[in-house]
Amino acid sequence: MKEILIDKEIGGWFGIQARDIKTQLDSVADGDDVKIVIDSPGGDFYEMVSIFNMIRSFARDKTHKVETYIRGMAASAASMIALAAKAGNADNKIIVEDNSIYMIHNCWTLEIGDHRAMEKTAKETLRIDELQRDIYERQTKKNRKELSEMMDDDTWLYGQEIVDEGFADEIITVTNNDTADGIEPSFDSMKNTAIISAKAAFDSMQSKMKSGTRENANAFSTSRKEAVACLATLIPTQDKTTFVSSENNFKPDVSGNEETFMTLEELKAKEPELYAAAVKIGSDAERERVQSHLKMASDSGDINAAVEFINSGVNCSDNACVAKYHEVFTKTALKNARAQDTVPETVTPPSKDEAASAAVNAFLKETGLEA
Repeated sequence: MKEILIDKEIGGWFGIQARDIKTQLDSVADGDDVKIVIDSPGGDFYEMVSIFNMIRSFARDKTHKVETYIRGMAASAASMIALAAKAGNADNKIIVEDNSIYMIHNCWTLEIGDHRAMEKTAKETLRIDELQRDIYERQTKKNRKELSEMMDDDTWLYGQEIVDEGFADEIITVTNNDTADGIEPSFDSMKNTAIISAKAAFDSMQSKMKSGTRENANAFSTSRKEAVACLATLIPTQDKTTFVSSENNFKPDVSGNEETFMTLEELKAKEPELYAAAVKIGSDAERERVQSHLKMASDSGDINAAVEFINSGVNCSDNACVAKYHEVFTKTALKNARAQDTVPETVTPPSKDEAASAAVNAFLKETGLEA
């Protein structure tokens, strides 16, 4: 069996591209089954369409059994890729783990320009939403109104919900009795914990897309080389090699075999507008990072962890960060579950003799006959 792994963002310089999938599909031997494993927060819509069509076309010839396996997350663009093989051949199956996440939403994009550019982009996103509904409708048989409402709400589905809503065929359930204190977490607590992790990965993907869009816009300023050098210096979530190696961006000046970067003071003096724009990018990225931590703290109930991560400069998508929030959220959920299951203290009613004696004493005291 040939396994194709889609475990990164879709498209762009930071993720999986259509040519990667084509190479893997072309290498499938005659008669071999294919297993497409998905654990992705989504990404670029147009790259998704290309990947979707490749997989659907591959599945149409029916010479290969193509099984889609959602392991972890299939969100945004990845949620549609998960449906591609079955769109080509209804006999193919979509299988999910019982703790996987599936998310659908409206098209998301950035635009820079005047009202005409904004209106044009708005129309394009509405058309994209229609295409998304087409894909979901064929798989789930839901009506378009219901799908529109789900997309408007940024719907997150967990485990069995993915099958129940028609986005998958089967679920893999694993029974684990080794839970903390012998108490098995509730469905809601497990779902919320999984969504925290999924949202962190999704927010990280969106941040990369935002940074890439801003970077490309500023790269077309007066001095493109200085823009890339400045962005590589200022944006904490990216490193210099990312900008330098990207085929879609411009390389900084090279002296001998070493890259040379302008200092902030040199850039500020030479290109004040570019400096101000780049500083804004850095501050916006930092604000988004802090807000993500505060949201995670609110969901998990641990503000101390958020303060620690904010001060250390860690992003929400960092593995240690996600693990910490998971741990805190799970403990809180279990604590709440135990509190709800606690039996209140019982008060033993008085016996008949005790009740009668109390009544006599009260009567004597009231009438003044008490000795």
